[in-house]
Amino acid sequence: MYKHLISFLSLLLTGLGTASAASGDTYVKVTQPSDLVVGGTYILAATYSGKTYVASGWSSTRFSTQSTGFSVDEGTIIISTASPILFTLGGTSIGYTLNYDETKYLGWNTSTQLKESTTVTNSEKWTYNYDNSRNTFLLINVSSTDRILFLVDVVSGSKTFFYIQSNTDKSFSSGLPPANLYRKIGSAITLSSACTDGTKYYGTYSNESAFVVPEDLTVSEIKVVDGKLTMGNYETGAVVPANTGVMVCSSAAGAHSVALSSEAGSSVLGSENMLRPSGSGITAEAMADADAGCKYYRLTMHNNETLGFYWGAADGAAFALGANKAYLAVPTGDAARLAGFGMTDGEATGIEAVAGETGNGETYNLLGQRVTADRAKGIVIRNGKKRVVK
Repeated sequence: MYKHLISFLSLLLTGLGTASAASGDTYVKVTQPSDLVVGGTYILAATYSGKTYVASGWSSTRFSTQSTGFSVDEGTIIISTASPILFTLGGTSIGYTLNYDETKYLGWNTSTQLKESTTVTNSEKWTYNYDNSRNTFLLINVSSTDRILFLVDVVSGSKTFFYIQSNTDKSFSSGLPPANLYRKIGSAITLSSACTDGTKYYGTYSNESAFVVPEDLTVSEIKVVDGKLTMGNYETGAVVPANTGVMVCSSAAGAHSVALSSEAGSSVLGSENMLRPSGSGITAEAMADADAGCKYYRLTMHNNETLGFYWGAADGAAFALGANKAYLAVPTGDAARLAGFGMTDGEATGIEAVAGETGNGETYNLLGQRVTADRAKGIVIRNGKKRVVK
């Protein structure tokens, strides 16, 4: 009945934690074996009565769905506000697994019921088979080859769920669409128009997947040397490794698309990079545990005036940060009493440090240079606080 049977190599599975889809994330429908990438991120979707649904939540023995918060164009789903469940594809020689929410695997229970499992048996293994007569791929449970995942309207058209159907001919004749896998191929980095040095727009970024540096972005790693930020820039087309904290900038604010990559990539600064990924979001406690003995900085506009990396909490303490961002973790010995690093020259290298609170009454300009009181004009730093001298 089926033209192709696709099997997969072994994978050491890693959970996604609380990872969620972000605005601009792009998914394409799996239509050929090469679209199935072990370790890749996938969503479940199907089109029913002219409307596309994505699996978005677990509801007892099936998945609930969303039909808004994303756009669909010729087999491509682009997320705006929807929150589909993200699956990591893993597998063995006889089938594959769909892992989500750290330790859960999608499995078949009995009859039309799905189940969440923390262990893997044949009931948690699936094949993705091509049905030549119906010109579609089918997600079939390994433990019973007539158990196929469908999208089913179960409450008089008011609610739609993903669950198992066993009589495939009857299911198809009833107009039920089979569930399809969509692979994540891209993300979007959004640069705020408010985060600028007057010439370019800046932000921080990290991704659980490796990604390719696009032409319209400068992507940099950062280290602190002698109280100054030093940049290591990626070349256009280079692959940034997964879970690497970076700073990005562009001459244009707004969303910038980045393509994901199955390559490992290579860090520019390696272990010297002091930008740390926030993952799916990080708490202050987790940040402090991850980089003990550091001062912690976030990219921001100080007093809505000067772009730079500044303490995210009092005295450089750890702070909470949202998903897919990066923070600067500087060892206390290197950070000294620097409350921030001001970016005033619009360049990607050699950014001078802004002097932090010293308490000795000395005055510094925004390049970190000490100036005498009679020559201090404009915006200056005195005792760790910004002042305007006319």
